[in-house]
Amino acid sequence: KATVSVLNCGWYARIMRAALSAVGALVLASWAACVTQRAAVEDPALRAAFSTRASAAQAPLVVMSFNVRLDMEERVADHHFTKRVHRLPEVIGRWNPAIVGMQEPFGGQVQHLLSEFPEGHAYRALGYNRPGVDPGDLTHPARHNDLQTGILYRTDLLTLLAQDYLWLSKNPRQEGSRDWGTLGVRTVNVARFRVKASGHEVAVFNTHLDVWSEAARRGQAAVLARAVREFSAQHPGAAVFVTGDFNSAPGQTAHRTLVQDGDGLLSDAWEGEGAPLHDVALSFHGWLGVTLTNTYAARAAAAVGLTAHALGFALPLAVPHDLRSLARAALALVQSGPAYPLTESVPSGLWTLGRFHVDWVLHNRHARPLAAAVGDARDATFSSDHFPIVVLFDLAG
Repeated sequence: KATVSVLNCGWYARIMRAALSAVGALVLASWAACVTQRAAVEDPALRAAFSTRASAAQAPLVVMSFNVRLDMEERVADHHFTKRVHRLPEVIGRWNPAIVGMQEPFGGQVQHLLSEFPEGHAYRALGYNRPGVDPGDLTHPARHNDLQTGILYRTDLLTLLAQDYLWLSKNPRQEGSRDWGTLGVRTVNVARFRVKASGHEVAVFNTHLDVWSEAARRGQAAVLARAVREFSAQHPGAAVFVTGDFNSAPGQTAHRTLVQDGDGLLSDAWEGEGAPLHDVALSFHGWLGVTLTNTYAARAAAAVGLTAHALGFALPLAVPHDLRSLARAALALVQSGPAYPLTESVPSGLWTLGRFHVDWVLHNRHARPLAAAVGDARDATFSSDHFPIVVLFDLAG
């Protein structure tokens, strides 16, 4: 891969490798002591604040982004999907979002999740409508990967008007296409609705950017931004939401491509005036829970790790679970090198050790965020290795 010339300087590489080596020490410090923690507000208080603000809205709409984690072998039995699937509808049901942008689930997982909702629930799932296969058959073998950017929506609140599906590649209409060294095929699921109560038109773009390659995240974000611009030109009055796990933090290139470089088309709901209701720094907790990941030591480790991720250093695909895996991860870090400028790679929350969310809800000017929260922040009996992001909007502006 190409390396930015200024990064070839020996002093720069030495400084970055020293900083990255500190990640292990910071994580160990977090394990050893949960100190200097900012208090997180519990769900009941958050939901009460949501209700209060929703009652003052003319056209309220709740949107959730939730990486529910794929069904795979887990080191801890309670983290396996079959052990936690019943918790997912409990979390969703507590917030009652009209739209849920999910990341990672296989078709069978979504079918299982829907079966755990109370009888008569109003949620319906949308994925890739594979030709020749019934869209309602989520367990068909051919549909195994068709819901990995699946959307849940409430049929009692919304009428589906249209749906589209794109591959985040140089050929977005080519099924299964991928570019820029992405670890896996990445997609965006697009759905357009009409709100039954108010008549407002809304659209959601739900996605999941690559976890491994910074080049892929940059390319995928650019494709997504272009798709949003093209849709907005065709539907100028629609409220647009972008949900997803972006595997990067606010202030980094993917975020800037969608928010700062998008001619003001999209804004980050968490950055809306008065919207955040509490201070939970990380939406991805990796089964470590909110108490540990909300410490300043963990925030500092996240800041360094996310910066290294955006620079192009080799990072582990999973949270190190013991000293051996931590040592292997540290060795891979110091042996790899930066490929992008530091000025493009530092998260905006670095200087305050504030927000390092990799899960976002973005919106356009036709929706005003009234409240934003990290939902279900807890230390045990997790629903996923990510906490959901929940945002209350007013479509009346």
